Amino acid sequence: MTPKTEMFFSTPGKRGDSGKEFRISATSVSRGEALALYDLVKQSAGPDAMEIGLAIGGSAVAIAEALDHKGGDGLLVTLDPFQPTVFQNIWTTHACSRSL
Repeated sequence: MTPKTEMFFSTPGKRGDSGKEFRISATSVSRGEALALYDLVKQSAGPDAMEIGLAIGGSAVAIAEALDHKGGDGLLVTLDPFQPTVFQNIWTTHACSRSL
């Protein structure tokens, strides 16, 4: 069960700080790819993950949820120098609203 990942993909777009909409289909992994990534991370031996390149966060939601479901204190570190400019801090807005 992946409620946070499913919620992320339930709307076709996300809005950045300025209100600009980013379409999931243009800037994110697909729902199927996110669910496959979730399964891969959940089955991995490592407790933590790092993602380089975040965009609007579809894969990050799946990774964070998988780490959460593994139990423990897993940590997801994301690096994306384009968050404050190109993507208008969209990850911060949506991650905080999902308690990730």
